[in-house]
Amino acid sequence: ERGHNLTILSPDVEDSKVNFTFLHLDEVYPAIYNGSEEMNFFEFTEMGPLELFMLYADVGDKACRGVLKSKGYQQLLEYPNNFKVDLAIYDFTMGPCVIGILSKFGLPKMIGVSPYFSMGMLGPNIIYPSIMPGHDLLYKFDMNFVERLTSALVHLSEYAFTNLYMTPMVDR
Repeated sequence: ERGHNLTILSPDVEDSKVNFTFLHLDEVYPAIYNGSEEMNFFEFTEMGPLELFMLYADVGDKACRGVLKSKGYQQLLEYPNNFKVDLAIYDFTMGPCVIGILSKFGLPKMIGVSPYFSMGMLGPNIIYPSIMPGHDLLYKFDMNFVERLTSALVHLSEYAFTNLYMTPMVDR
C-alpha cells in the first residue's frame, strides 16, 4: 500500500499481486524428497543430535542444489545488476546457499529469520544454551544442571558441525 515492491524467492508460491513478484524455486521439493514421500517430522524426535545434524546437512545440501537448478533462481540471476534492493529477508534454516546473490544487488541489508530455533546457526555468543534449551532437546526452561550442561554441549556441537561440515559443503 505504500508503494514497496516485494520479490519473493520461494519453493512455495502464491498468485502474484500488485507489488508482489513470486519467483518459484520449483526444484527444491523434488530435490529434497527425491520422489519419495514427504518427511515424517515426528520421527525426528527419536533421533539423537548427531543423527539430526547429519539429516539437516543432507536436506540443506539437497535444498541448495534444488535452488540453483530452479527457474525462479535463474530469473533472479537475469535481473539487472542495478535492480534496487533495499532489504533482503532470508530464511537461514538451510544455510547460506543463496546469500551470495546479494552481492549482485549491492549487498543490501539483510534480516535472517527461521521458522525453527537452530542455535548452531546463530553462533556461540547470541544464545545462552544453559538458559534456553536447544530446539532438539525436550527440556523445559527450568533445566537442572545436567540438562543445562547437555544443552550447552549440544549447542557447541551444532555450532562446530555447522561451521566445519555444513557450511563448507554448501560452499562447494
